[in-house]
Amino acid sequence: MEPKNEQKPVVNQIPAGATMSHHQSGVGPQGRPILSFGEAVKICFKKYFDFTGRARRSEYWWFVLFICLVRMVCSFIDSILIFAVDMKFMDAASCVLLFIPSMAVVFRRLHDIGRSGWWSGVSYILLAISILSVLFMAGFDFGVLMDNESMFRTLSGTQRMIALLPFIGGLVLCFVILVFSLLDSDKGENKYGPSPKYQ
Repeated sequence: MEPKNEQKPVVNQIPAGATMSHHQSGVGPQGRPILSFGEAVKICFKKYFDFTGRARRSEYWWFVLFICLVRMVCSFIDSILIFAVDMKFMDAASCVLLFIPSMAVVFRRLHDIGRSGWWSGVSYILLAISILSVLFMAGFDFGVLMDNESMFRTLSGTQRMIALLPFIGGLVLCFVILVFSLLDSDKGENKYGPSPKYQ
């Protein structure tokens, strides 16, 4: 009795040394695991002055959380210092120390989705123009900036509008940047460099 002819399953063979693209294989690029809190903070301080390259969502949002925690702790210490030695400086010092790395990571986060970091840069410029215009119109009285009621009592209606317009523009841009920061990384390389998330 002759054995039945068995049909072997057809297997798509790839020549040795050849590779398939993600499109050909039907498999998308694999995302790397999200960064831990410590890893994200370490990267952001390592790239303290680095406004180039890209930053994925986990790097950005962990560092935002870190900044919030630092500000809370510093505000608490200041509340103790104000009673103990009638002075406070911790919160202001933390703002100065964290300003550049926080601005840098915003630039890199925008780069990660293919947007220019100057979306953020323009918002900072508009907010600075608003503050400087108030100072100029108030005769460079820094106490005015510390007290909102004094600020609006000092300025006329026209002056308030001049100060508020760039401020409102800056806030609108901040909202746009918030939306951008929630978007996923560009898959693969873009003009700002390779993806920190997708292999």
